[in-house]
Amino acid sequence: MSFILAPEALADLKEIQRYIAEDNPRAAVATLDRLDGIMQRLANGALQGPETRLLDGRRVQGWSMPPYRIYYRRAAEQTVILRVYHQARRPIE
Repeated sequence: MSFILAPEALADLKEIQRYIAEDNPRAAVATLDRLDGIMQRLANGALQGPETRLLDGRRVQGWSMPPYRIYYRRAAEQTVILRVYHQARRPIE
C-alpha cells in the first residue's frame, strides 16, 4: 500500500527539514529518512496507531516518533498522511 501527503503534511516536512538543516543538514536528512520509514510502515499496515480526535473534530490515527507525531487516515487503497506535527507545539488534538 502507498501513502500520499496532504498539503499540510508536506508543509510540515519542509519546515522540519528547514529548521533542522539550519544547524545540521545531515541530521535533517536522517530525520526525514526516519519519518519516511515510519510513514511507509504505517501505509503497509506494519504499524497501527491509536485513533484520536483532533481539535477540529476529525477522527484520525496517530503515531509518535518523538519529538514528532504523524497523523494519518487509512483508506482502502492508500494511507493519507495528514500532519507531521512537533509535539511541543500548540496541541492539535
